[in-house]
Amino acid sequence: MPIVLIIGGLRFFFYSNEGLRPHIHVGLSPARKGGPEMKVWLDTLEIASSRGFNKSSVNRIHKFIEEQQEFLNDQWEAYFDV
Repeated sequence: MPIVLIIGGLRFFFYSNEGLRPHIHVGLSPARKGGPEMKVWLDTLEIASSRGFNKSSVNRIHKFIEEQQEFLNDQWEAYFDV
């Protein structure tokens, strides 16, 4: 599980076996089993799933991902060699 970024108590990461469509997972740092997690598609910035984060956190995380979309997508492409 490559971790791309850790900032503000959050970790942004990929699962190594999910290389079909660019997306990013967000969870707490350090990782907590059963802790909150969010998944966002990087091409459309659509939230694919979210559990455990309140609405304010979801909005803040989504805005950050939108601002960092190019960087996160570059990380995806480099890791999955696309």
